[in-house]
Amino acid sequence: MDAAQNPAPATRPYLERFLGLFLFTGRAQRSDLVLLWLIGIVLSLPIPLLHFAGLYVVLPNAVSMIINGVVGYLWATFLVRRLHDQGRSARWALALYGLAGLIILGVAAQPQQQYGTSFRFLLWTFHPVGSVTTTLLSVAYIACIGAMLVISLIPPQDGPNRYGPDPRTG
Repeated sequence: MDAAQNPAPATRPYLERFLGLFLFTGRAQRSDLVLLWLIGIVLSLPIPLLHFAGLYVVLPNAVSMIINGVVGYLWATFLVRRLHDQGRSARWALALYGLAGLIILGVAAQPQQQYGTSFRFLLWTFHPVGSVTTTLLSVAYIACIGAMLVISLIPPQDGPNRYGPDPRTG
């Protein structure tokens, strides 16, 4: 067999663990959170490099959308697998992501002003007028992110469950 088709036995567990980050099935360890943060940092490194090269002016939204899309997908798979590790359904992750999306749409629907404080999200630049509503929606969004972080740190269910074997024993 070719070396590219059959990686060395020493690298196989690392490759399987990396490829497992892209799947919604199975269970995840809390240590996968560190790996996920490292991937997010590595994927975010091109932004300052493109900025210094002068290319970020041309492609800022496209690059940010691709990076945010990949990192968001990896967070979703991690959250689902962590819920599976705790013996819970992925519906909790769907509810949190849906709530976060509704909050983002709520901020986007706020009245806009031409000048003043602004922030960017994907292709839109927002200039909110209603500071109290925007603040409340921002607090709710941070609470959703906090809930996702808490879920990712809750101890797992010991032993095998309906989502697979315990990843700590294998």
